[in-house]
Amino acid sequence: MSDLFSVPFEDDGGPGASVPSRERRVFSVSELTTAVRGILETTFGEIWVEGEISNCRPWTTGHVYFTLKDRDAQIKAVMFRSAVRYLRSRFHPPHEIHVTHNPAGGWMVVLLLAAMLAQAVLGLYTNDDVLWDGPLAQSVSKDASDLASSVHRRLAWVVVALASLHIVAVVVYLTAFRENLVTAMVGGSKRLPPGYGSPDAARASTAKAIALMIACGVAVWWLTRRVAAAF
Repeated sequence: MSDLFSVPFEDDGGPGASVPSRERRVFSVSELTTAVRGILETTFGEIWVEGEISNCRPWTTGHVYFTLKDRDAQIKAVMFRSAVRYLRSRFHPPHEIHVTHNPAGGWMVVLLLAAMLAQAVLGLYTNDDVLWDGPLAQSVSKDASDLASSVHRRLAWVVVALASLHIVAVVVYLTAFRENLVTAMVGGSKRLPPGYGSPDAARASTAKAIALMIACGVAVWWLTRRVAAAF
């Protein structure tokens, strides 16, 4: 079977042997990056990478490009403009004031919600080999259910770590920057400095949030009952 790297440079059959014809697969940039992304996401999921930062260069677009490396390998990386601008403001006053989530906090919320969503979906297929099976555990093979259970247990610690980091960030903002985010998280509204923006822009609808939560719960209940009944 031919692949991206199966190019017949040498004849392994010795002198006089014929080289079988092979059709070379030419990938477009989009095809290759999509394939690589799919492999990374399905194999590793959410990961943390530690390394030395080098070749750090801010670009005219506002993004910062750098290399994350260790002794044997390196990865090209980018920090986007919104996150760069916000993090820079934390160390070089005047600090930026955001009506809603700042870029760093916004990405943290996205990661936390994604981890919780993955945890909820995996929980549908888990089992404990003793008393309890997930609502959809019987719809997949035992090996698949065991794999979902293993990932589910490990992902729980990722959720705990992200939630803990979120709480630490709230405490740091309260003590270091004198910005109270607890009230905004609990009540859905945020106090702005005089003359800054519109107060209505910092207010979330608690009723809409509760309605959305109830609708999601009903949808999940209906889906699990419907699918479980089929098996």
